[in-house]
Amino acid sequence: MREDDIRSAIEKLSGSVFNWFAIELLRLELYPGLNPTSESYDLGEDARTEPSVVFLHDGKLVSVLASKTATWTKIQNDCKRCQETGRKIGITVFATAGNPRTDTQEKWREKVKKEFGWDLEVRTIRWFAPVASAPRHEKLVDDYLHIPPLDEDFVDTIEKQFSRHTKKALDQIRLLVPGIPDSLHRDEVGRCEDQLQGNKSVTLTGEAGTGKSGIGKKLALPVIEQDSVVLLLDARRVAHIRSEAELRQHFGLKGPVCSAIGRIGRYRGCRFIVDQLDNVVESIAAKLLVELMVECHELEGVEVVAISRKRESHEGKLLQPLLSAGFTEVTSYPLNENRAREVLQKMGIAEPTQELVDLGRNLLNLEIIGTIMEREPLFDFSFITDELDLWEHYRESLLEREGEEVIAEAVRLARDGLSHPERMIELDYPCPQSQRRLISSGVVVCQHGRVYRFFHEKLQDFLYAWDVTERCASTSTVINEIGPHRARNVIVWMDKIYARQSSPFRKQFLREVLNVGK
Repeated sequence: MREDDIRSAIEKLSGSVFNWFAIELLRLELYPGLNPTSESYDLGEDARTEPSVVFLHDGKLVSVLASKTATWTKIQNDCKRCQETGRKIGITVFATAGNPRTDTQEKWREKVKKEFGWDLEVRTIRWFAPVASAPRHEKLVDDYLHIPPLDEDFVDTIEKQFSRHTKKALDQIRLLVPGIPDSLHRDEVGRCEDQLQGNKSVTLTGEAGTGKSGIGKKLALPVIEQDSVVLLLDARRVAHIRSEAELRQHFGLKGPVCSAIGRIGRYRGCRFIVDQLDNVVESIAAKLLVELMVECHELEGVEVVAISRKRESHEGKLLQPLLSAGFTEVTSYPLNENRAREVLQKMGIAEPTQELVDLGRNLLNLEIIGTIMEREPLFDFSFITDELDLWEHYRESLLEREGEEVIAEAVRLARDGLSHPERMIELDYPCPQSQRRLISSGVVVCQHGRVYRFFHEKLQDFLYAWDVTERCASTSTVINEIGPHRARNVIVWMDKIYARQSSPFRKQFLREVLNVGK
């Protein structure tokens, strides 16, 4: 079946492309040292071996005459032209996509020997199709005939799948801060581009809220506009993956994901960006993604960017194979004070306090400040002193607007989402009023169908932490409800809430945390 596909594709090639394909296959299979001749001059032959490699061919120089059609007139005219130009030839190879009879080929050999004194070899479609079908020529067939290797995918299929997954990831990344009409300029984008243009893969690291995902989106959009291919993958979407086979199934591919990325890279160029890598740390999926990025790092036409926090030791360990493979680390920094102050003033906060400026250096906090300003333009931010204040106010604002039932539902969904490997939540059908209010308020955003997620992971962590402190739940309860990985961030929020309240339960809570760590 594959041989038939290759035969059909060869027959459909234009004359010039067939010539290049035939010369390359002859070079790889039979005649090392074969080089194409200049297209600017009609020298009769399309390719020839150099004198330095005559020992490979019994001391004879090889000359290739290539033609889609198989006629004696074509062979004779080309041989005459070679003779006129004084070309020294020992063996003439006639490469054709035609299929002349065996007795016809024998007559051609006799005529060439008699008229020109050269040996003639004829390579027809009956030779090209089966030879090209061999596994060793998969790349050549892929490049010239656009036929994928066995059990792999067509380029169109790969592009469509990559585009679909990239669009999902892009749709979840917001570049605009509420109240600011234009996206914020980030110097880190230029630093990443400099490395990528120098054929260096990149690990983009930084604290939560420094805008790493936004930088990833800014690295993706110009490539798409230039009609190259981007695969932007949110690692959280594949957190459940346990094998490479499952990963290719996730992308709707028959062949390995690395091969698919490599094929796109050769055809049109491919920028492969993995975002939120730290969110799957210590999982099988994380190991698979890191291995995939290391493989892609070596591929022609492929640029690789890994985006992750690197604060915790396990996050640094996750990225070490990338750095060892030659990735360049670029750090995403918080906004500087002057820039944060300028943005706050554009939002309408004429004289932001130093505390608010410090909070506004973090883009997640800045987004919440902008959201509050949009909903309550006259809100006085002067009393906000830290991040806990910010999220407490957001919860209180939501409570005032929507009521206790909506807050209770938000807490329940926060808990359910934290126990899901990708923080996803499935809403009820039909959707009750409390859930519809959370959707309209933008607290949860749609991923697909009835599957949603919180618009900020920090809000999800905070709401659950606020609830468990209200319940005076133990750390073991938290771990049982949402698992040890998710519990890390929640425990930090619990400590802040207990400390703010001067709660008598804080001492017991801290003892439990220390015991859990043993």
